[in-house]
Amino acid sequence: LRAMQGDTPRLPAPMRARLSRDVAHQPGRMDFLRVTVAREGELLIATPLPNQSSGAPMSMAGADALLCIDAERGSVKAGETADILWMDELCA
Repeated sequence: LRAMQGDTPRLPAPMRARLSRDVAHQPGRMDFLRVTVAREGELLIATPLPNQSSGAPMSMAGADALLCIDAERGSVKAGETADILWMDELCA
């Protein structure tokens, strides 16, 4: 609807978050995982929700952000950082 009204599509600026646990990922495609985000001082800690299935609307409803894993990147270990996109900014 916004495009039909002449709005230019834009993504919010990503932020960096540290993963709380390992995430398996095969290089070859970009993935977006639903995560909850907690603050520890200045750090953002992203925890992937257990059900990442496309048919799981409850995990989407409970997500604070999407964790972006680049197509070139392999698995991400706990403690490593990756970009997140806040859900409330994606839907604004």
